[in-house]
Amino acid sequence: MNTFTKKDQGMWINEKRELDLIYQYLDSPDLVDDFCDMWLNDLEAVIESDTKEEALQAANAILIWFNIDIRVVDVDWEFDDRCFLWKLK
Repeated sequence: MNTFTKKDQGMWINEKRELDLIYQYLDSPDLVDDFCDMWLNDLEAVIESDTKEEALQAANAILIWFNIDIRVVDVDWEFDDRCFLWKLK
């Protein structure tokens, strides 16, 4: 598994294949399930209907809710995997 450290200036993750780089900080399977549900369902609804800035705010709100000390600073679309790429810092 890849690891993400705060020393990194930022890295892009593919939410379909690398979401574990975010939820690795959660300490129970129930929290991981709750996080994935919010990230993949609630966040997708925001992205589809709002602006990029609101999507970033929503993603960071989820991270704060789960007390994950990472922030999202950008988002893009991965055409091959048909999913979002998130830049973490």
